[in-house]
Formats: sequence, C-alpha cells, structure tokens
Amino acid sequence: MHNVNLMKLRFIAILFVYAILMSLFIAAADASPANNGIWMQATYSGNQAWAYYPYDPAHPFTGGSYSTINNGTAFFTVKPGTTIFRKYIVLNNEPYNDSVNYVITGLPSSWAYSYTKNDPIVISYVYNPSVGLGAQLSHQGFGSMVVAVPSNAAPGAYTYNITATSGTGYTSSLTDKIIVGTGGTSTPTPSPPVFTPTPTPSINPTPVPGSNLLYDPGFEQGNVADSHWFGTNTSNYMKRNVQVTSAMAHNGTYSLHNLLDSRYARTGQLVPYGGNGFEASYWFYINKTWPAVGSVWLNVVDYSARGWDDESHYRGVGMDNRTWPGKDYFATNLQSSIRPFVSNGSYVSVTANGWYNGIIRYSGGVMTFTILDSNGNVIGQSSRSDPGFTPIAIIATAGCPGFYIDDLSYKTW
Repeated sequence: MHNVNLMKLRFIAILFVYAILMSLFIAAADASPANNGIWMQATYSGNQAWAYYPYDPAHPFTGGSYSTINNGTAFFTVKPGTTIFRKYIVLNNEPYNDSVNYVITGLPSSWAYSYTKNDPIVISYVYNPSVGLGAQLSHQGFGSMVVAVPSNAAPGAYTYNITATSGTGYTSSLTDKIIVGTGGTSTPTPSPPVFTPTPTPSINPTPVPGSNLLYDPGFEQGNVADSHWFGTNTSNYMKRNVQVTSAMAHNGTYSLHNLLDSRYARTGQLVPYGGNGFEASYWFYINKTWPAVGSVWLNVVDYSARGWDDESHYRGVGMDNRTWPGKDYFATNLQSSIRPFVSNGSYVSVTANGWYNGIIRYSGGVMTFTILDSNGNVIGQSSRSDPGFTPIAIIATAGCPGFYIDDLSYKTW
C-alpha cells in the first residue's frame, strides 16, 4: 500500500513539473508572435471597404450612393459612359509593418482605370476605450480604384480580381464585378431598414445611407437661418462670428467661414438617428499662408445633459494649427482631445492649399474618420471602437477667415 501511494505521489510530481515546463514554453512562444500573413478585407465590414457610384472625380463622393454591407461594385448597375469608385483594405497579421503591392486584373484592356498599386508601409491602428489610443490591433492598409466604363461598353458582368502581396511574399485576393446595364441607372438604394431593438445587436446590419438630412448644406440661402441652424453658448464660439461668404465655394456660390481671426465660430443642426449608423461629411478649404492660427472641424455630438459645449461628447475630423502652432496637421477630435492623423510614424500634414473632404462614418459600433483630397485620394484615416454613440447634432467649426466650410452632409440608416 505504501509503495502504491509513493507511486501516486511521484506521478503527481511529474505532472506538476510538466505543467511548469509547458507554461514556460507557451510564455516563450507568445513573446515571439508568429508570421500569419495578410488578407484582403471583405466588403461585409461596411465602414471600411466599399464602392461608390456614380463617381465624379471633379466632385468626389457627392451625388452618388455607397454600396451596402456584403456588396462592392457588384451592388450597382453601371451606365456606360460613367465612372465607379471602389475602396479596398488589406489586414496585416505579421508582427511588424510591411509594404504591400496591389494588382487588379480581369477588366477589359480598353477600359480606362487607375488604382493604388503600393502602400509603402501598412498603417498601425490602435484603440483604447479610455483614452482613444493604446492596445495594438492588426496593421491595416488601404487602396482604391476608379474605373471609367466606356460609352460603348457591352451590357454584362465584368469580373475582376484584386490581389495584395506583402513584401515578405504573402498574398491575398478578392473578386468583384462591374455590372454594365443597358438602361443606364444605378441600382436604386433600398429604403433604410426598420430598426427593432433586440437583446443583442444584429449580426449583419445593412447600412443604407439615405438622402442628406441637413437644411441648406451648401449655404446657398446666403445666411444661417435661425430656424434651422443654432449657435453655442460659450462666448468665443458664438454663432455671431459665423459668416456666409461668396469669397470661396466648393460648389455653388457660398461657403461658411469665421468673421474674426484667431477665434472659433460654430454653428450646427439637430439630426435624427436611424439606430444602425450614420455618415457625416463636409468639404473644407485650407489656406496655409493665412497669418493667423485656426482650424476647421466637422463634429458629431453625442447626447449630453450639459449641452453642445460639452466637448467630451464630440467626435470630429478636420485640420488644426492652433494646438500645434506653425504646423498644419489633419486631425480628429475625440473626447476633448485633438489627435493628429499618423501615417508611416509621422503626422499627416497639409501639403497644399485647397479643398479637402472630411468624413465621419459610424457602423457596427466603430467610428471611422477619413480625409480625402480633391481627387478622392485617402490622405488620412483612423478608426476606433465607440459602442453606444447616439448623435443628436452636427457642428461646423471655422477658426479664421482664411478657412472655409461647404457642402455638409448627414445621412443615417
């Protein structure tokens, strides 16, 4: 009996030592992450990879519609003689940043199209719910394609392939279609789905942006009517400093700017929420040579008992040279903290005077901020987990007379 107990004790001791050795092995393995390659992000992610039609390079992302979740360019029926836009995303699960090359194949050689062929380095996105930065996620890179369908293109479905290849040789691809019709209209955008609260979120909600819900988004009435636009309470942000001007316009005749140097001016509108997501966008003009510091912002405001001057409820996208004097950085405004866009380890700076497009898109509990140049190229983008955000208003903020705001838009689904 004594021998049996002794054998049991020896066996338990061996298991204990084995468990310690295995834990040490696992810890050592975790310290050196595996190289798991890259993969193209499918369109069902919604707020990242999407298509837009019809696309006008002279006025990007105006007058058309975004594809819904689970759909890329195949969502639309394209009229011959028009242009369509497609954004694509690659995720990099390697333990370091890596360059990525893109190749698009399958489209007819007679078609005119252009696309992003290289990311010098795949961008690192980081989240932390408490401060907006922190724990690192997978690296992410993006590209886009613009396809002009010839006026003599035959009706049918044209299949093409997007392939991404990392600098270390990993590849991933996805397939999509451009569907050319005979009648020449895009597929009608479905009505927003009826939102029914459930104990858990829908696994696959379908964001369907509707029409622009803002009154006079281009300020073509020549004023900011008090029946639609409101001011804020803080004295140096008062709406009295806002001025509609014909000195500069992205579309039409008028735009919005600040009447005074070095002082903010804000105005906004109340907005509804469809329950599944929203998209807010605007165009802003930057004059880098303007002598006074300032900034331009489009902010979406969450519910706040303390009113619209409580900036801890702001989510914004724009440009700022007030926080960093002498430097014109594209930036986001998150919970009273202005953060510059970061690409390749450096802040994204304004390289030239001109019009830029700022977009805030909220879908699946994720807030995505994007800035595009006048040609539709993405020059800054970041995302953060932001569950439970409920918009009540958008606010346009101009920092000095040399910056202008035009063509605001708010859509919800």
